[in-house]
Amino acid sequence: MAAASQNLPRLAFGNATAQVSSDLDAFTAAQQSVMPAVNRYEPLAGRTAFRHRATTVRIGDIKLVASASTPVSVVAGDSPETTLLVPFHGWSTSVIDGREHRWQAGACAMYLPGTGRTGTCSVRSMLGITVDPRRLQATARAMLGPHRHGRLDLALHQARIIPLGASRSPAMAILKQLLPLIDLGGCSEANLRMLGIDDTLHRLVAVMLAPEVLAPAFARGPISPSATAISRVTEYIVGHLEQPISLSDLEHMSGLSARTLQVAFRKAHNCSPREWIQRRRLTMARERLLAADSSMTVAAIALACGFTRRSAFAAAYTARYGESPSATLARVRRG
Repeated sequence: MAAASQNLPRLAFGNATAQVSSDLDAFTAAQQSVMPAVNRYEPLAGRTAFRHRATTVRIGDIKLVASASTPVSVVAGDSPETTLLVPFHGWSTSVIDGREHRWQAGACAMYLPGTGRTGTCSVRSMLGITVDPRRLQATARAMLGPHRHGRLDLALHQARIIPLGASRSPAMAILKQLLPLIDLGGCSEANLRMLGIDDTLHRLVAVMLAPEVLAPAFARGPISPSATAISRVTEYIVGHLEQPISLSDLEHMSGLSARTLQVAFRKAHNCSPREWIQRRRLTMARERLLAADSSMTVAAIALACGFTRRSAFAAAYTARYGESPSATLARVRRG
């Protein structure tokens, strides 16, 4: 089976954990569990030559399916899911309402708003990014910042080819840098949400769907937000420290773009918004540790302060206060 694995291109992520399969029936059943619209796969070179491997991870509203296979044909029905199919190796064709769309690595992706299709592919590796269309629309509007009242149409109901050329947007290059973090995070949803990967992926998909509108929003010079606007952002953060806070959340509530927020926080607090959030969470954790009673644990306090990974919390806390959180708690109990 190792030789078969070498004949398949690398996955977009999850190479260390994905298993190679030559059982078409088992593979089809597994795929239908994560992509329920798929009705049938047929190997184009015969069942004995069929090879496939895949891995799936969910991060909040995002579902990622990385897969690689020998040539197959596929039949899929209508689906409630909204998915962007991004090729990393090889080519595919999708026939929708009698029209053929060809998408291939380095050139273009395929956007599917749950539309039924048939298709074929070469030896390929691809990434399916399934998103929440309502969150995608809200993220795109938040990205426009003060220009959010301008015309924005992501055409979410229209199946189409999405060009991936760098001249249209840097989203594909950013995506390739982001995916290795999924492996580093051990594919744990809690770890990946802590890194804000679900928010970043919604932002990248939005840019891919509307580069003409959203890419210029990043190119504009940042405006100078008022002190009141930044105060509203910090008040929002303080009131939501126990919950996940994304850049899109801050854009949406403030009406400021991510770039403007970054510049404003650097000017006001000499750090990024994410760094400011972590500082406030560490301060909250310190206060709670110093006031803890005998029933409290480090893990419970970390979670209550918005830290989903105890090891990351302990490292950040120790770096800031010169002692581990468990040492602080032990000292308080002795005192």
